[in-house]
Amino acid sequence: IEGTYKTHGLENLVWHANYGWNLASSKQNTDCYNWGTDALYYGNTGSTTKHNRNISFNAYTQWMDDIDAADQHYDVMVGYEWQHIYAESRGNYWGIYPDTNNNPDKRGTKYNETNPDGVWGKTENYIVSFFGRANYNLLGRYGLTATVRYDGSSRFEDHWAIFPAFAFAWNFKEEAFLKDVDVMNEGKLRLSYGKTGQQEIGSDYAYFASYNETFNQQGDGHWYPVLGDGNLQRPNAYNKSLKWETTTTYNAGLDLGFFDNRFTLNADVYYRETTDLINDVYVSAGSNFRNKVKGNIGSLENKGFEVMATFRPIQKQ
Repeated sequence: IEGTYKTHGLENLVWHANYGWNLASSKQNTDCYNWGTDALYYGNTGSTTKHNRNISFNAYTQWMDDIDAADQHYDVMVGYEWQHIYAESRGNYWGIYPDTNNNPDKRGTKYNETNPDGVWGKTENYIVSFFGRANYNLLGRYGLTATVRYDGSSRFEDHWAIFPAFAFAWNFKEEAFLKDVDVMNEGKLRLSYGKTGQQEIGSDYAYFASYNETFNQQGDGHWYPVLGDGNLQRPNAYNKSLKWETTTTYNAGLDLGFFDNRFTLNADVYYRETTDLINDVYVSAGSNFRNKVKGNIGSLENKGFEVMATFRPIQKQ
């Protein structure tokens, strides 16, 4: 669902909102024969059911205007985003005693049922963002863009982080000393700086204590009979200090075009640094509930240059 509204009397002021949802369900049935590697002795059967729900909302307001006397253009935008991602799944598998079983009472009955109570495993996360952007252009030659995002993720104890970005462009082909040079039809210098965040860590609950329940799979018997019904609550590994992974990028570029763009040249040099890399890390025995946990383990640098040249000897309308 999407809507746009221009303010009466202030046509330069635009309001925009977008609401969407994505629902998906699936079910997989599996049958393993007794000679299969995943079989439960006599073979087994069962199914896994999954439900996914993704709900998002985005709203922003934008002001655009020109100052004709000074040959200037600017636009300013502020907005808000909200996203909820939810998933649940339930699997249940069991073996069936064959009709040839020595015990007549067991023939055709289930054994080693993995989820007899039909319990759903559920997970969810939220992402909330406030953002703003400002563009300014002077004389059709100088362009400046500034952007800032304030993003929050439910996957970290310290939910919030700020990610700014800036860009500058100089269209020097429009300068007086090159404007009348017919052989050149494009000349632009680009400079940019920006930060982005990464919160896709493969787990929604990696920073606080959580538990998985291990079910009694014996039906009328127990794996752990000393504990009542034989079910156990197993703690998961977690890391309270887990935080956003951040990538900072610096870029400088040059765009040139000659002979009505029959020959073009684009060159970029960049430096990119990623800090607080998120990955699985080994921990000392006994210091957590697993030998590996999610953690911010270090940094990574990338730097280089790219050059692309294009030549079109023949051009037709």
